[in-house]
Amino acid sequence: MWSSNRKKSTSRYGNKTVIRKILLVLPDLGGSYVVGRHVEAALNRLGLNVFAFDGRLYWRYLNRALTGLEDPRERKETAISLFGTALLEKTVEFEPDLILVFSLAPLWARTLMMIGKLGIQRAYWLVEDFRLCREWEQVGAYYDHVFVIQKAATKALKETGIEHVHHLPNAANHIAYRPLTLSEEQQQRYGAMLSFVGFPTANRVAVLEKLADLDLAVWGGGWDRVQMAKGLKRRLRDAGRWVEESEANIIANAGKITLNIHSHDPRAPESRDFLNPRTFSVCAAGMFQLVDEREELADYLVPGEEIVVYHSVEELRSLITYYLGHWQEAQAIAARGRKRVLREHTYEARMRRMLTALGSPESATPEAIPENEVRFRRYLARIRETVSRGDRLNRRDRIVLLTEAIRTSSSWAEIGYGRPRPDGQERPEPSI
Repeated sequence: MWSSNRKKSTSRYGNKTVIRKILLVLPDLGGSYVVGRHVEAALNRLGLNVFAFDGRLYWRYLNRALTGLEDPRERKETAISLFGTALLEKTVEFEPDLILVFSLAPLWARTLMMIGKLGIQRAYWLVEDFRLCREWEQVGAYYDHVFVIQKAATKALKETGIEHVHHLPNAANHIAYRPLTLSEEQQQRYGAMLSFVGFPTANRVAVLEKLADLDLAVWGGGWDRVQMAKGLKRRLRDAGRWVEESEANIIANAGKITLNIHSHDPRAPESRDFLNPRTFSVCAAGMFQLVDEREELADYLVPGEEIVVYHSVEELRSLITYYLGHWQEAQAIAARGRKRVLREHTYEARMRRMLTALGSPESATPEAIPENEVRFRRYLARIRETVSRGDRLNRRDRIVLLTEAIRTSSSWAEIGYGRPRPDGQERPEPSI
């Protein structure tokens, strides 16, 4: 049964709250959704009990269910209200120590207030540009802790009265992005001297149009709906198709140089102070990238040693020519970048920082669950990553999964995600 008296682990960790169960609230679109999935995987690898409340699934269902409401505003408000009700029901069922909400998740302040009355910590990670994604102005004050990817956002949010604001930049999913040995077919399909993955923005189109005379491959959704020069059109691969993380890793491995052009909105010309997840992910893959100038980049990677930065299209072309002619130097930079990211900039590292900021001692994370259980969960998490990539399982993995399914009377899908709770209660639905 649910208890409104949330307990503190005072016997071993003083007055610090030990966070063992986390309910993630994911939006229905955008990079925030992808980051939420990376965080889910990282927390699972840390041995925590995690459930992801998937806004994408709920929102699609609610939109279909509410097609009878002709007024778009009424339909949206009703959907948000029902989304909040469903979240409250899941909260009471799951009994988390923490609810972590990602930017763009459709929540109203009253839902957050009700969650707070249950004695649960509420955290919000704004992984979008705070100058453009301004939902924090309405709901930020209803969170116990707010995390932002821009240092400038820390000051800006605190000035509005939001107390606990922490800087927490993006990171790499080093399981999804890693060095690969590609088949000849993969190399032929995905290979190019220059590769770019991402949705189109005006600044990206402008840069890529000036590189269209080179061996360039452009991937990502939305490119079939924007105007561009004919030269760039010829460089589009599967135009308009969304590229999943596993495929983006193949593209990075198949190409010589990955271009990382941050999206830039003319409504916020000063927004050059955050790093997108790709900055860290391409490094985790061990691939060489050229990235546009970012104010905070040097705080995380050393330009010229662990990553290479360009300041103009002219300099970008010059750097492409130079590093193609000095490929061993480029590979050495990529290797140093990978080493730094794996050491400091994974989602596991970010989650440890977050848990510490929330008052949960880092030492509690591995000890909250017996060591053999931690190892088993990590093993199942690795298998889940293998299944999600569409890779084949080896004989040992199949035997372990089959044995676990028989022991717990669970389906293959459930075991592929994580084994049922020891108390016999229902686990989160698998998301393989």
